[in-house]
Amino acid sequence: IAHLKGAAKKKKSEREYDKFFEDNSKIILDIYTPACGPCKLIAPKIEVLSHDPKYTKISFAKINAVGNDNDFILAGEKHVKNVSSVPTFITFHDGKEVDRYTGSNIDEVVKLVDKLNKI
Repeated sequence: IAHLKGAAKKKKSEREYDKFFEDNSKIILDIYTPACGPCKLIAPKIEVLSHDPKYTKISFAKINAVGNDNDFILAGEKHVKNVSSVPTFITFHDGKEVDRYTGSNIDEVVKLVDKLNKI
C-alpha cells in the first residue's frame, strides 16, 4: 500500500501526487486518521486485500487526513472532495472518481474494489 505523504515543499508533493495518478489507472484511496478506531480495525483487512492476486491492476494508497502528514488538503485540490468522516474509501479510474464508501465494513470495500476491477 502506498502512503501518499507530503514533502517539505508543496510543489514537490503536488508533482508526486499527480504522478501517482498518472502512473496508476485504477486506484483505491483509504482516507484515515491515526486516532480513528474503525480505521485501525479495517487497516489489516485492507492490507490483505491489497495483496490479493486478483487485484494486481489496482493500486492501493492511504492518505492521512490530519497532522504533519496531512496530504488530504493537497489531494482535495484535484481529486478528493467532500469527505466528512473516516475511514473513507474512494476508487478512481484514469483519474476520475468511480465510487466511494465511508465506514469500516470490509464487505462494502470489497464491492468497491470488485467494481473497479471490472472496468
